[in-house]
Amino acid sequence: MRIVSLAPSNTEILWALGLGDRLVGVTRYCDWPPEARASAEVVGGFVRVEVDRVLALRPDLVLLSSDLQHEIARELVRRDATVLALNPVDVEGIYQAIRLLASVCGRPERAAATIAAMQARVDGVRQRAAKLPRRPSVYFEEWPRPLRPGTGWVARFVEVAGGRNVFGVPADGVRKERAVVGSEDVIAADPELILAAWCGACDRTNPDRIAARPGWDAIAAVRAGRVAVCDDRLIIRPGPRVVEGLEWMAERIAETARGG
Repeated sequence: MRIVSLAPSNTEILWALGLGDRLVGVTRYCDWPPEARASAEVVGGFVRVEVDRVLALRPDLVLLSSDLQHEIARELVRRDATVLALNPVDVEGIYQAIRLLASVCGRPERAAATIAAMQARVDGVRQRAAKLPRRPSVYFEEWPRPLRPGTGWVARFVEVAGGRNVFGVPADGVRKERAVVGSEDVIAADPELILAAWCGACDRTNPDRIAARPGWDAIAAVRAGRVAVCDDRLIIRPGPRVVEGLEWMAERIAETARGG
């Protein structure tokens, strides 16, 4: 099977399943594992993809993700490509994406092992969080302009890690699409901890710039110097490495809960 992956999350899932050698095309954002781009042709970015180059690779399957790629999917289908779009909105959705890809590619046993390892790490975080002296309030930011709070599995992970999400948590299986809050909303919520991971912009996420926003010096997190930035690829990207992002988040929340 010849596969083109147009989403970094799907690329990471395939490599975790031992299927990296089936990839013939990827995007320039497919940066994990390091050999992902070295072993397949780069056919574009995330929302700008050269469809002719994709089809020239004679793929048996093209993998996409997110509604942001719906125009690409339409063009590929119009030109008779076989397309599978995965768009998880919660942790179970990530597990299901892993199972589905493994099933399509004939590796169900690898899916079971990958998911079991992820679940063990999530359970470990939950158990450690249960021993915290309290649940500090947390604001998680996914994008700065406009301000978008964490949704989906990100919002749920704040709670799993022992925090209290100041903007709530959507029901399982539901994402607050394009959720936006105002600067005044964050100030009013007065979180004890601010965490940020700007999707696709980890190199531009700066805790000092976040803390310097007008009026944010009144926020408890800013006054205490508790503004931390996570590599978005470890928490926003819906693949096996989200558990690493969860563990990072849990460390920051534990420090806050203990007054560190």
